[in-house]
Amino acid sequence: MACHQKKAQEIGATIAFIDECAVMSAPIVCRTWAPRGQTPILKRVGRNHTKVSVIGAICAKPGRRKSARVYFRIHRGRNLDAAGCREFLRQLMGNIKGPVIVVWDRLNAHRSKKVKAFVATQNGQLHLRYFPAYAPELNPIETAWGYLKGKVLANHAPANADELFHAAKRGLCRTRSSRQLVCSFIEHSGLSFFG
Repeated sequence: MACHQKKAQEIGATIAFIDECAVMSAPIVCRTWAPRGQTPILKRVGRNHTKVSVIGAICAKPGRRKSARVYFRIHRGRNLDAAGCREFLRQLMGNIKGPVIVVWDRLNAHRSKKVKAFVATQNGQLHLRYFPAYAPELNPIETAWGYLKGKVLANHAPANADELFHAAKRGLCRTRSSRQLVCSFIEHSGLSFFG
């Protein structure tokens, strides 16, 4: 990872840590507070197994805490494929000025012809790098997904797909608004990113 940081500093690039996750309608049940003698009850409507797929990136320039940002895109009821990854990269390149080094896992969609063709159209401004196999702990966005599911959406039982979509979007927007929280995701991964 240090070599990617060094290259990013040399060319003035932003590093984007990207990954996908699914947010399910089945709530993640966590311990909570309740008045003594009143067991909290989590009501869930039916056996609804809807989901939303999210692709997101934590982006920052090495050594610059103020540059840390979160970008995301939510898809209702479908898995992310190569076309979804390409569209997210297009969105990312529209929001970030200058070169971008994308670091993500070796999912087939990330190494697809569609993604490589899009990278070729970016005039050397977009570079792809891959995490080692079986190393999700190195990717800061994984910590963000854990925070979203285990803290923000914990004990939330949406009634339908729309409610799930809006709850996930609100949670991601709230997470994105705290730069301190975003920086903590990077630091939790063990990267000496900000010096």
